[in-house]
Amino acid sequence: MYRVGLAGAQDTGKTTLARGLASHFSAKGYIAEYVPEYAREYIGQHGPLAGGDVLVTLKQIEKELLVTPNANVMFTDSPVFLSYIYTLLAGLDTRNLVLLDAELNLITRHPAYDLIIHLEPFRTPRADGIRTPELIAKNDQIARRIKGFLDLYELPYITLTTASFPTLDDRMAEAIKVIQQKLDEQKLR
Repeated sequence: MYRVGLAGAQDTGKTTLARGLASHFSAKGYIAEYVPEYAREYIGQHGPLAGGDVLVTLKQIEKELLVTPNANVMFTDSPVFLSYIYTLLAGLDTRNLVLLDAELNLITRHPAYDLIIHLEPFRTPRADGIRTPELIAKNDQIARRIKGFLDLYELPYITLTTASFPTLDDRMAEAIKVIQQKLDEQKLR
């Protein structure tokens, strides 16, 4: 199975693209699955995360591992390392440091993504109950941390820049092109 994670700061189109890519590749005859962000579900039920919530990371990993075994391609709008990056931005007390270490340990044992599509911010996020004003204020910092994490851990990624791909349609077309090339190389269908 080819595993694709969409990574970016808030409101960069991760969910729209992940859903759209799964739909596109399903229509092309692939067994494609979309794995949604568990943190959004958790926050909707329990309120904002305090940071260092390993449960959210564990549930995201579980959701990804439960993908149909015969799937050709999996898309997620929340690669597990994103929760780690958000934890880094939380105020870290001693409890958080222990959880942060546990979270990084989980992430490094999780099956690797074959491709990360890194999305640069292209608009200012809106507060919506999930995106808080405090997180929105950190959006540029989040974007830099994601890029730094991808580089530090040498993860396979492409960046869809705002300059080259200014709209969601442009980003979708480029992502389809790149993923189709990768799937053809691996003869996945």
